[in-house]
Amino acid sequence: DPLRSARPLPETDAHQNPASIWQRLKSKSGIAVLNGDAFEKRRSMRRFPSPSALNCFALACLGAGGLAGCTPPGPTAAVVAAPTVTANSLSAKVAACEAKIRGQMAEMSLGPVAVPGLEGEIARANRSIVGVDATAYGARSSNQVDSVRVVRSKSTDTTLDYLSYELSVADSHSDAALTLELEIESLMPDSAVSLTQKLNVGEDCALQLASTKTQKIARTNGIDWVDDNATLYLVGTRQAESIRFAVPNDRPFLNVLPAFSTGHAATQHPDKGYAYVPNVGLVTGEFGAAADVPFMEFGLDLRFRGVTLDLQYQAKPLVKIFLGEDPANGASLTMVAGKKTLLLPKADYEKLRLGSSRDLDSSVRSELGKDYLRTSNSLNLITPGLPSYDHFKAYWAVTGDSGASAPGLRSLTLTENSDATTADGAGPADLASNETIQTGLPQIRAAADAIRSTAPDDRTKQIELVLRYLSDHYAYDWAMAKNNIVRPLTTEEALAPGKGVCQHYAVIFTAVARALGIPTRIVQGYLLTDGRAGAHAWVESEVRPGLWRVIEPQDKDSLKRIYTRFYFPMARATLFEDKKQSLAGLISIYASQNLTFKPRP
Repeated sequence: DPLRSARPLPETDAHQNPASIWQRLKSKSGIAVLNGDAFEKRRSMRRFPSPSALNCFALACLGAGGLAGCTPPGPTAAVVAAPTVTANSLSAKVAACEAKIRGQMAEMSLGPVAVPGLEGEIARANRSIVGVDATAYGARSSNQVDSVRVVRSKSTDTTLDYLSYELSVADSHSDAALTLELEIESLMPDSAVSLTQKLNVGEDCALQLASTKTQKIARTNGIDWVDDNATLYLVGTRQAESIRFAVPNDRPFLNVLPAFSTGHAATQHPDKGYAYVPNVGLVTGEFGAAADVPFMEFGLDLRFRGVTLDLQYQAKPLVKIFLGEDPANGASLTMVAGKKTLLLPKADYEKLRLGSSRDLDSSVRSELGKDYLRTSNSLNLITPGLPSYDHFKAYWAVTGDSGASAPGLRSLTLTENSDATTADGAGPADLASNETIQTGLPQIRAAADAIRSTAPDDRTKQIELVLRYLSDHYAYDWAMAKNNIVRPLTTEEALAPGKGVCQHYAVIFTAVARALGIPTRIVQGYLLTDGRAGAHAWVESEVRPGLWRVIEPQDKDSLKRIYTRFYFPMARATLFEDKKQSLAGLISIYASQNLTFKPRP
């Protein structure tokens, strides 16, 4: 076994007019337009989830764990990938807890948790939900029932108020069994405010507050808007930002808040319109042809008629969304890259159980045995096309192409690049210092100066010393993973607690390396370990001019030995290098993914 002595792996129908379909969907869903006299009252609770879902989609719902996931260290690490099950993945104790909390959701007996400093916001939220009565039920699924939802609402001539509960299967890193998100929203003609709390649910059904987010999106003058939001985490840290953006007057604008309970982040016009998506920016949406989508999963048999919606960012494709309804069964569907959000009659909702699997494959999965890659440096990949990451050759060589394996898919044979290097030049972005990669911090400068004094002209030795610095001064933050609060951090924020997860190791490594003048970039993708594909982040550095090498920041010996067979890169992690970057490019990459890793015959 060539890996026996290796260090532990890191943590790892078309004849119908689309416009007429949209008008019917819109009239049924009661979408709210923030456009003065164009404000539409909510007439029904049969509405679609918000493509602010795109924000969740980009940060947490992509593939096996998404961009915010992080595989922890250790060869037996439980990775973020959703379990593949044939019945239900929850224990009897957790299933009983699910039933209890779903009963509380139905009774509206769960309200926001008191938070010091947010008394005014919580009081406003509690006032806004007095009298909510109309009820909707829903669920979100990928390869299993990921979450179930109950939404209550009320409307007046000037305001729409919502109370939304979403109960989800917790991340496999987490000590929690389930996660409950409570959101209270108020939509008005020129503004919208929301309070969102995330709570971890233990096996004993005890609730622990993980984070509280407040947000207000409002028109300030003419076409100008502002998004003020802040998140307070249970660890006592607070992140806040104020984003200003302009919405041209040539099309209507729909508010998008960061939860599933708002109307579609698409458009209010049969042809096109604008939407604001957090972490992306202002996007445009244009409707395509009408389409039919069957849904025969989890014991349901539904037929959705709807339209496709193409979202674009800066005139470039972002993601396709399907919006549909099944009038005969009183159901609606929003589908983004295999992730489905349903609104259902109460009877169908009550049939669904968290963790129940479907009979179809997830968009990213591994059929590799637990120990396959410990003895083999090659695998088969079923994918729509060749991998798109610019430096893919540093990891894998495509040594076979069997052509079509299924409609729209091909079978590739990949063999590990054992030297983990690729030829490439360096650009300004690879040495950039900004508000996220903070090369000028005293702690970073001190580390870089000490390393430079030890190895003034030896870049390889300098990289080894950066890895040693991390090993000596930084630890894996199991609590962050277990409490479901993994999030992008600046270098200063990552350094302060002395511990973090994979992306934070990568941020600190990058800051020190760039302070030394070593071009470095952060990469995100999947770690193939334990027979699963878990979300992960690592780095690539220029070890000498024109030659870049794959490096695992969590392993102090990574420069001497790294097995790229365990790594599958998807994209440069621009968000981890600069928190102000738009997620648009990453969404378009991850939205098109359909990857199955198989052993070679």
